[in-house]
Amino acid sequence: MTITAALCGFALAFALALTARMRDQPRAAGALGALALFEGFLALMLVLELAQRGDMAALAGAEALPLPLLPVLLWRHLERLTGGATSQRDWLWAAVPAALLLPFLCLPGGVRAELLTGAVRDVHAMHLLLALGSVVAFWLACLVVHLAMGWRIAVRLAAHRQRLRALYAAEGPGSLRAFAALVGGVALALGLQLADLVASGLGGEILRGAAIEVFLAFVIFGFAAHGLLLRPLPEWAQEAVPQAASARRAAYARSGLTDADLERLLTRLDQVMADTRLWAEPALSLKDLADAAGMKPGYVSQALNQRRGVSFFDYVNGWRIDAACRLLAETDMNVLDVALAVGFNAKSTFNTAFRRLRGVTPSAWRATGPIGPVATAR
Repeated sequence: MTITAALCGFALAFALALTARMRDQPRAAGALGALALFEGFLALMLVLELAQRGDMAALAGAEALPLPLLPVLLWRHLERLTGGATSQRDWLWAAVPAALLLPFLCLPGGVRAELLTGAVRDVHAMHLLLALGSVVAFWLACLVVHLAMGWRIAVRLAAHRQRLRALYAAEGPGSLRAFAALVGGVALALGLQLADLVASGLGGEILRGAAIEVFLAFVIFGFAAHGLLLRPLPEWAQEAVPQAASARRAAYARSGLTDADLERLLTRLDQVMADTRLWAEPALSLKDLADAAGMKPGYVSQALNQRRGVSFFDYVNGWRIDAACRLLAETDMNVLDVALAVGFNAKSTFNTAFRRLRGVTPSAWRATGPIGPVATAR
């Protein structure tokens, strides 16, 4: 009970901290607000759990009521963070499971408490049937909501990763890897709770001791850290590369650039990259290249996408891999030094990009060159 009370306090404190940060990050206020609500609903669940453990029979079972709200809040957080438009209909995903649980919650508190503890000796058969139907319907609907929201989140994260490739040559502001990992943690916690519920119905137990508190601590602290350290995309990113493909096509149509204009832009970009070696900058962004070439970021993105069929990320990596091939063939630098020299932050990232463009690893490619055996021996 002490651990649960402490987690409740932490969740409320983090909700207040995220709310306060909204004033410092006005462009991310909507996303942070959804995250603050997420922490607040976790605190509410813990308060209801504490009340139930404190023999408040009137609240027995109510701790599950906010559960379908959590994935909806995560979805709205992601939508606001990636520039999407949220819909008030999203709340219906949470309202339906909550409504299905109401018949169970309308039973007398003492009856619900007995059912939750497994003491069904003095429970009327009608109450037992109503409770069973309501709880099963709630958990099935809750599972559907979590799966549906999980799918929407996964699709949006995949689209966002593609968008980042059009904005940065390496991981930069707006990366949501931590968010994806935390969503996976929420899914794992829910799965364990469902498995424990089924096991308890069969007379078994999966979650023992403070296992559920450990998962809740992971979720509470993880999402608080995500929100407090969040680096939203800069203002120029939304104008240059909108989230929705339809919005990007509309932006390209409004630009009025002809194919000849785009070819001239690409010639200018290639010249700037060759003269300034911007590709060697690990944190190079679309705006950096656009500023160096004297263009709008949106024009650079349109030229690369429509005429070359590549993202900014792939365009820059192409220059980097070409330079890496020259170094591998003409010097005896080791692979890591070559990777760092051409703008990669890590050998693993370099190997992945090299294999994608050349079909082999840098070491294997070097071994086929004139100094390959000497370099390999070193």
